[in-house]
Amino acid sequence: MRDSLISALANDPRIELTVYPLPFWHDSRNHREVLNCFYGRGFSCTATVNANDLMHENWEQVSSKLDSFDNLVACSTSNKGFVALPLEVQTCFTQRDDVIWVDGNDVDADHSVLECASMVFRREMN
Repeated sequence: MRDSLISALANDPRIELTVYPLPFWHDSRNHREVLNCFYGRGFSCTATVNANDLMHENWEQVSSKLDSFDNLVACSTSNKGFVALPLEVQTCFTQRDDVIWVDGNDVDADHSVLECASMVFRREMN
């Protein structure tokens, strides 16, 4: 869910997007040998964005611009919840009340919702 969201938003010319940290598999410069290691070869999400436009290795670069963003979106990663995000991101987001939480975890994973989440999108599961 996260990967599809990043790809879709990054390829919409009307949207200015910053992703931190940007998953390396989204970078269109990555070599096919790396991308072929993914389940399903990363269908629909690998090498879909120009990382130069999105990537910020330094949290200070991102955090200095937070007040100018229309939305802050936090996504689950690897079937883990909020605690799997970098500590600096967790700290920043818990101090806000305008975070959109995207829970793309599998059915048996962590589905806790952030207190700071103003909106939640959850993967449909039975």
